[in-house]
Amino acid sequence: MSENVIRIGYDFLNIDIIKTPVGNIRIGSCPKVSKFLKENNIEANYVIVPPFIANYAGDNYTGEEFVLWNKIYKNDWTPNIYIGSRKNLNYLYKRLAKTINWTFNKDKTKIIKKNRLKKLFKRIKARYDKPVRIKKQVEIIFKPHDILIYLNSQKIYSWAENLNCSDINKKIISISKKYLPNKYIDYLEIIPLGDGNGFRGNTASFIVKYAQRIIFIDPIAEPLIVLKKLNLNFDNITDYFISHIHEDHIEGLSAILKFASDFGKKLNIITTKKIYKELKKIYEPLFLDFEVITNHINIIPNATLPYYHGYITVRLNHHVLKSQTLSFKIHYKNNIFAISGDTKYDSKLALKLKNNLAFDIGYYNDCHLLFHEVEFENPNNVHTFYKEVEKIKANTKAKVLVYHSSSEKFLLDKVKEFHRYIIKYGKVILKSL
Repeated sequence: MSENVIRIGYDFLNIDIIKTPVGNIRIGSCPKVSKFLKENNIEANYVIVPPFIANYAGDNYTGEEFVLWNKIYKNDWTPNIYIGSRKNLNYLYKRLAKTINWTFNKDKTKIIKKNRLKKLFKRIKARYDKPVRIKKQVEIIFKPHDILIYLNSQKIYSWAENLNCSDINKKIISISKKYLPNKYIDYLEIIPLGDGNGFRGNTASFIVKYAQRIIFIDPIAEPLIVLKKLNLNFDNITDYFISHIHEDHIEGLSAILKFASDFGKKLNIITTKKIYKELKKIYEPLFLDFEVITNHINIIPNATLPYYHGYITVRLNHHVLKSQTLSFKIHYKNNIFAISGDTKYDSKLALKLKNNLAFDIGYYNDCHLLFHEVEFENPNNVHTFYKEVEKIKANTKAKVLVYHSSSEKFLLDKVKEFHRYIIKYGKVILKSL
């Protein structure tokens, strides 16, 4: 690889940074791109949007949302310059607009729209017959199957030459666990795959087992590789639950859709009608067979969904998306587990929004185990401040553990990644894998 190129990422999902006198140029994204840029202390305000590529680890578009969230939280409004075809630029912009442009009003009682993306996303449309020039020194040439970068008329990068040409999908399948049928269990079992978010650690993602069902909640990046640690394969997963469309909660979904499309699988997706429609808008341009490979299991907020000898309920959270954000509660043989999902619980807001069921502090009273998202540093954040989690903890008999914090310092007991939480006869037992 040329000395002008820095490759960051991991084995099956990586990106290239091309160093030039006019600034760094990044080629595409990957689910953890913002974390990789931070770890390597790299900035790149020029971003080439290549043709879409997905493999069984993820894709080269997911990740851009948290690049921009990082800029917003730093109050850095220097725009990124996105270079690509009209079609690819339009797709990426529309996808980012679904999340970046939504926030709370000042008192956090309503979700409002702010066109922040317009400030952060500047476009340069590329055509095959017309090179893109940056300050005369750098020339970018788009070809049907390649993207070339020249510095002072000398080629310094070829996207096609630097693509990982090995068969990534075959490698991932070869290292994944051989499928063995699910065993019947008469209890609830929860395995956290991550306790973090788009800024820190492994993103919040969970496996829930009961009877012969295995539900994958908000699938993490490199899902097949992560499942191997649990001695599971994609074929073991009976259902996928999607809580909302922020990309740190769907970063592994493109890999799963790719696998399903290649092998003619049908994915059971449990979510609301509104969230499913948003998923369809996001993924159908990339997977034309999206409706063929997905089976939507509609769940209605605050109603009961009987499901394979257990039942599931969800409620709408107070969070910054018009397209809905969900909590998740599952009952099986009198064992009850809940995940709060991303939410802004606040006792002062509860007084202002008395009819909003997201502030019903008694919602978790019947639970034996609750994983609640948390924010430790900023009480005005869009997530639940830890002092409010303490109030929830004081008002429920459930064992309460926290997750989804951006902080490295946890002031409350947090969920343990890759441990088994078993709820049997109403008792919570923690076991290592």
